[in-house]
Amino acid sequence: MKEKFLQKTPLFAGLSPESISLIAKALRAGRRQKGEILFEEGEPPNFLYFIKSGWVRIIEPEGKVLATLGPGSVVGESDFFQGKPFSVRAEAISDLQIWTLSREDLIGLVGTNPFLGMELSQALGLTIAPLKEYLKGKLRKIAGFSTLADEELDALASAFSLRRYLPGEFLCREGEPPKGLFLLESGSANLFVTGEDEFTVLKEGESFGEFSLITGRPYPYSVRTASEAFLWFLPVEEFKAISTRYPAIKKALSAELKAPLSRKEKELALERLAKVPLFKGLPQEALKAIAVKLSIAFFPQGETIVSEGSPGDAMFIIDTGQVKVTRAVGPRRAYNLSDGDFFGETALITGRPHNFSALALSDTVLWILSRSDFEELALQYPAISLALNRLLGEKLLEFERQYLQRELRHLYLFSALEPEQIEEISSRLKPVKFKAGETIFREGEPANFLYLIEAGQVEIVKKIGKDEVTIAFLREGDFFGEMALLRGTDHTATAKAITDVDLWGLEKKDFDELLLRYPALAVSLSKALSDRLFQTNLLLTQRLLVAPRREAAMPAPSLKMPTVSIPKIKISVPSPAYGLQRSIVTALEGLRKAVSDTAAWFRAQKRATKLRIAAVVLLLAWLCGISAPSTLISALGARDVTFQTVQEMGFLVTPTFTPTSTPTFTPTPTATPTFTPTPLPTPTPTVTPTPLPSPTPTPTFTPTPTPTKVKTGGMGAASVRAPTPTPTPIPRVWDERLNALGVRLVPASVAPGQTYWMLVEARWNDEIEAGGKHNIYVRLLDENGNLVSGETVVLEWATGNSPTVHIPQEGKDYPVQFPMYAILGSYSVYVSGLPSDRIEGLGLGDIQRPNFRIHTCFYLTFKRVSK
Repeated sequence: MKEKFLQKTPLFAGLSPESISLIAKALRAGRRQKGEILFEEGEPPNFLYFIKSGWVRIIEPEGKVLATLGPGSVVGESDFFQGKPFSVRAEAISDLQIWTLSREDLIGLVGTNPFLGMELSQALGLTIAPLKEYLKGKLRKIAGFSTLADEELDALASAFSLRRYLPGEFLCREGEPPKGLFLLESGSANLFVTGEDEFTVLKEGESFGEFSLITGRPYPYSVRTASEAFLWFLPVEEFKAISTRYPAIKKALSAELKAPLSRKEKELALERLAKVPLFKGLPQEALKAIAVKLSIAFFPQGETIVSEGSPGDAMFIIDTGQVKVTRAVGPRRAYNLSDGDFFGETALITGRPHNFSALALSDTVLWILSRSDFEELALQYPAISLALNRLLGEKLLEFERQYLQRELRHLYLFSALEPEQIEEISSRLKPVKFKAGETIFREGEPANFLYLIEAGQVEIVKKIGKDEVTIAFLREGDFFGEMALLRGTDHTATAKAITDVDLWGLEKKDFDELLLRYPALAVSLSKALSDRLFQTNLLLTQRLLVAPRREAAMPAPSLKMPTVSIPKIKISVPSPAYGLQRSIVTALEGLRKAVSDTAAWFRAQKRATKLRIAAVVLLLAWLCGISAPSTLISALGARDVTFQTVQEMGFLVTPTFTPTSTPTFTPTPTATPTFTPTPLPTPTPTVTPTPLPSPTPTPTFTPTPTPTKVKTGGMGAASVRAPTPTPTPIPRVWDERLNALGVRLVPASVAPGQTYWMLVEARWNDEIEAGGKHNIYVRLLDENGNLVSGETVVLEWATGNSPTVHIPQEGKDYPVQFPMYAILGSYSVYVSGLPSDRIEGLGLGDIQRPNFRIHTCFYLTFKRVSK
């Protein structure tokens, strides 16, 4: 009875007897009373209703009666089959006898008999929801479709149709243009290539034709049914329309799909492989073996093929399309490649991360040879191993030459030289390494080398009395040891490695020869020495002025006073003529004697030695005639030279000051005593040759850093200044796990009072904390702790760097984000513009697995501060 009822219903009349029988078995009988609601608007479509007897009113949301349905009618079919909530209300206006079909039963029927779903879809003119869900489940199991969004899968599922094929029918033929994508529902088919004995058996759930579908290339194989088969078919026209609306579909498929070369493509590959330097001269047998290992990959326009720093696991040959290659270093920073060109071949040799990025400028098809396949071939064919060794030697020599030239070009000393000159210098350099804390040379040792810093930091220390005074901090690009070579004396200072350092050493004989041969080198050296002399002078002056001074004992006050700290007093005085004349006369007498002795010694030297000396004299003449006098004059004329400093320099006979009155101090009754000095009266100085009284140490005092000056007559203006307070150290937050990872901090080399970027916080997130991310996050703060804008953060690795402008964005605590692709020890980060702390040794991996690409994150905060 149910079957006859369904056959008379227009919606099911066109179904096959088998389908009607399946539906009839799933129907459940029921009754409803007059006035009872079958379903409300917005309810989920859980049931489809068939009216056996009685009447049902269909009411729109506004309350308008849309229709009245009687015996033989179906209620709610449109929303039910589409899986949408009911859009109307259904109410029984009489007692009813009904049959119902539940949504769960329909899903089960379609799952076991997809052809039923296709018949229902054709009857309705749309793909029913259960059939869509069934197809989406099938598609998610195919490579490339699993990552698609639900909306994209819906669009694809709606475009498939189920087709029946008899045994022996060709589904596609080798060399034919693509017709569409096939998905085997039931039965089996054989996939084979003309001329090959082997074939592949395709079974239920397997697909074919995807690569030809996205590239438009002819089928590289033929497929023929081995039995009766039902296949889902997506026409190529439908796919093009859908992928235009949803570009992510093509992108997802291209990322996953690879295919072997066709017979014609392998023949073409032999010609193109012979043009690759790595394979030049290989026998035909070896080239054929390589062509068999090649696979085809597709990259849509705008897709990144290779990222700089990504693993070097393959080389690429362009079949069709255009690719833009951008290198971080080298003469050709960016260039375009097209059909037949290749890139990434160095990865096959070294396995190192790619030092370039590659972008598809158009839809591009590439032939790919993986490093694992290449290594397997190298074991099978000795000719490939020989070619590899030959090219490896050439590449390494070329790489070393380019690397040295590139690195030396960044050194200030060689910046003005021509490439040919730098190449000659590079051949004379010797690599030297020192561990952190090791001494490179000591004061008083013979000087044999000029050192250039490739990586790391070096401290130059001078012994003054019993103390060691740091006179310079040097880092990448600086050089040292040149003064002793120029003067032909032992080292006058000690050099220590602050961190692990990589140095290049230039022997004295090579140094002398290069100075004579290249005047530009001598000019660069003289400029660098002038700058260094100025910086050293400045550093020593600052140390002298901030050093503790001993004050003369003051008479004890008549009243018992609480202990107070007396501020230090600086006395600015002009240089008297007497001391200056004495210094000039002494200097001229010494100069006359030195010139006489030097002339006699010079006449006794050999011709070659005289030439070297002449070059050095020209260099030192500039230093002694311009740089040193200007520094001396600036020191004598400075208003901040202390009384004691002038005396020690020998330019002044010490005057004795007899003030008419002394300052009166009024302490406040607080825990920390303060003072209120009265204005100093005009002293009447009396210049006598007697020395100053023996100094008595006085307590220290930390006043408000505002100087108070009291001008007096006489020999000059005496100034009373409060000493500059010692700045409070800025705390640094350092994740202790960073030490175990091998991450290290290289502090900025700055003088007191200089502004620089300090790394105030460094945190690390392990694999769980990172949650799949693999970035270095950086933020920059000003002196007040606010995010700054417009400064540049630099990520650096062995073969290049990536500068990024720091621009605060709402919702981002760390505006700069650098993705990581290489392991620990690969990356460094610093801020350009000002001196900056530098954090080194960053990368993927954790404490237990430092050589694995474990996804982790670093969080860095730099703050602009003054030392």
